[in-house]
Amino acid sequence: MPKPLLWNLRRFRECTAQYRNGAIECPHPPVRLWIEPTNVCNLRCISCPTGRGHVHAPGRMPLDLYRAVIDEAAGFAVDINLIGRGEAFLHPEIGEMVRYAHDRGLSVRLESNATVLTADKSEAVIRAGLDFISFSIDGYVKETYEAIRRGAVFEQSIGNVVGFLETKRRLRSRKPYAIIQLIRTRPFLETATRANRKRFRRMFRGLPLNAYRYVTPHRYVGEIEEEITGSRYGYMKRTDGGGLLKLRYTPCPYLWMSMHVLWDGTVAPCCMDFHGRFILGSVRESTLLEIWNGEPIRSLREKIASRRHGEVPLCAGCDLLRQTTLAGVSTKNIRDFNIFLRENIVR
Repeated sequence: MPKPLLWNLRRFRECTAQYRNGAIECPHPPVRLWIEPTNVCNLRCISCPTGRGHVHAPGRMPLDLYRAVIDEAAGFAVDINLIGRGEAFLHPEIGEMVRYAHDRGLSVRLESNATVLTADKSEAVIRAGLDFISFSIDGYVKETYEAIRRGAVFEQSIGNVVGFLETKRRLRSRKPYAIIQLIRTRPFLETATRANRKRFRRMFRGLPLNAYRYVTPHRYVGEIEEEITGSRYGYMKRTDGGGLLKLRYTPCPYLWMSMHVLWDGTVAPCCMDFHGRFILGSVRESTLLEIWNGEPIRSLREKIASRRHGEVPLCAGCDLLRQTTLAGVSTKNIRDFNIFLRENIVR
């Protein structure tokens, strides 16, 4: 059974407090886990290191390893994000992964490019209890979409999303909370006219789609060029079209609130570590809680909290360390938390 909303809120509050205090050793375990089903992807997107062939040693997480991680995480985590460097639906047992975490009382979230989504896969994850799904589209029109998400076919991807939503409606399921995500890269913005947006949204009219989300593109610690993202380290695009907004240094919340488990069991500090540059440990050798307060992550927290991020190659040029804030918390995290609340209200 899913955990009560009040229990989830208390866990978020605990982790937020240790983040704001800059705790080096955290008494409260992570509230969220990112678990990578596979690092293999079928696309070559221009705004992703995987799409540029920068991920090595392809593989997928064995189900027994996944179950061991879930069994431990069920005691303290609020949700599991089946998100990594690859396409989750390329894992042949993705439905079982969703079901196992759901049955252990965890909220389960998933992101997909929708290209390999089928009617059977859609029904499998919906019936398994998936709580949230994000479809990455990144273009209102065929030419833009296919130039960004190389290897995908616009009509097929849209059809797969529509099919998923029709299956959700047929099953009369309130879950998953379904969104379409669009990354505001420069190529996307070139055709992001009001007329194109209106035509795009019309394709999903009457279907159980919960929201659209527009995302500022990551530079993935400098791997993606400014001409694609349209952003610079320390700045973000204004939503009113007025140029770039200068940001302030904000310690990365991931180190105090979450962990990222790669397909082979190694643990990275966050989903930006595409190359395993800063490994915290392995769940094959240690428990999640041992890694959570092990020496590598304590050292990393100390550097990030004291603004010594330049000493960490992974973090030195990360755009997530420059954010707008409210009451000492990044507004990105606040937006993510608001989405979490809306997901839970849909229960």
